Amino acid sequence: MGVFVLWGFRAASILQEKPFEKLAKRDLLTPENSLQVDPGYEVYAGVANSTTQINSIRFAAPLIVSLRWQAPQPPISNSAGDGQQDLTAINANNNSFVRFSVRYRQWVQTYTSLFGRDPIDATITGENAGVGSVMLHTLAYGGSRGLSLFRNSIAVSSYLSFQCGYKDWIPTQSYYTVATQAGCPANAVYTGRNSSSLQCLSQKDTKVLEAASFNVAASGIKGTWGFLPVTDGVLLQQLPNQQLLQKQVNGVNLLSRGINTEKALVNWLEDTFPMFANNNIEKILLYYPRSDLTDNPNAPKFATRGYQGATAQRADNIHAEMAFVCPSYWLAEAFSDKGRSSYGYQYCVPIATHGTDISGYCGPADVTQSSDFEYVFIRNFIAEDNPFITPEIANGGSSSHSQQTNPAPSWPPFDIYTPYQPNLNEAGGVPFSVQNAAGNVTEGRGSRCDFWRTMGAYIPA
Repeated sequence: MGVFVLWGFRAASILQEKPFEKLAKRDLLTPENSLQVDPGYEVYAGVANSTTQINSIRFAAPLIVSLRWQAPQPPISNSAGDGQQDLTAINANNNSFVRFSVRYRQWVQTYTSLFGRDPIDATITGENAGVGSVMLHTLAYGGSRGLSLFRNSIAVSSYLSFQCGYKDWIPTQSYYTVATQAGCPANAVYTGRNSSSLQCLSQKDTKVLEAASFNVAASGIKGTWGFLPVTDGVLLQQLPNQQLLQKQVNGVNLLSRGINTEKALVNWLEDTFPMFANNNIEKILLYYPRSDLTDNPNAPKFATRGYQGATAQRADNIHAEMAFVCPSYWLAEAFSDKGRSSYGYQYCVPIATHGTDISGYCGPADVTQSSDFEYVFIRNFIAEDNPFITPEIANGGSSSHSQQTNPAPSWPPFDIYTPYQPNLNEAGGVPFSVQNAAGNVTEGRGSRCDFWRTMGAYIPA
């Protein structure tokens, strides 16, 4: 999932960093020419419909040949690239390059006024891996950018990936393997000035690079990724769990939501966490014991895919808390003081599996989501900086009990001492049932998240 930018409305405005200041932007949105805009390097025409759209606006030079794997460069005037690898259009929000994604936020801050919006009102949001990107944006440049990238962030199902140092063994070996498979081995003799394996790769056809990348990614352990963000000391300066602990983050407000055999489990842990010593593996087994769980289908179920056997559920819960659940708490905690605020919640509208909540935030509403639920608290968070829910909506605006007292309007900000969060669900409406829905086994989660934080340097994350 990508990262998306949303806006509320606010009267105040502040000066923002403008990395595009050398481009002479011109506002052509006049009554005579209301569907055109010129950011200084090309004129773009919009399409008139219910919401005027101007798509595919480039915010950087295309990632081709010598610009591959380099820092983003300004857009080329009156050139749309060759179309082969131009991933720098604004409606391509699934761009996996964190540097280009940050540059896109800077483009938004510079040019959004041309579209009638105030840059101070930008809110970023994402789902799953997209929330991993949201987290990295809050951590970018050591959390020193304040409001220059965005004001609010929404983390729907947080995700924390491994984050090695840029020259550590794992990313280095991944690079060497891709280079070799693409025909640019690092030990080859390259002739000519400044010739290297990387320059050889920059000349390769996109399909050759795609095949080499796919082969390396597919050769890894199930549930892992071949290529991940790295700590470079500039854009990403620390491991996320440590920087979040120090509350060094960008933005002001956060809305966050959290989601065989013993020998086989140990083998999986050793493969998944190759930097863990034997005693670290034993600690994981201690924090995630078998207890009285069995492979009986009627036994208590983890808050993952609860219909699996006990050992598989156990492995799912280990990975879920390490990569998804605990990071959502760490992210919320990082925004809990220094003039910032965060709001946690749990989504439990049946069946609350991964991704089923998106329609409730962005529409159209699913069969299990009422019109009262759709958009309501997300809209308030974007526009008012908090997810306030009115008593009428909390009780169901169309119900006969809309005026009853309800605790939802008193949605408290999250902090480590009172980590309260509402459980978002619905009652009434159309009957809905599902088989094999998972239970919710969360006892002791706080201590397990503390354990994962102590292990950050060995994951690394």
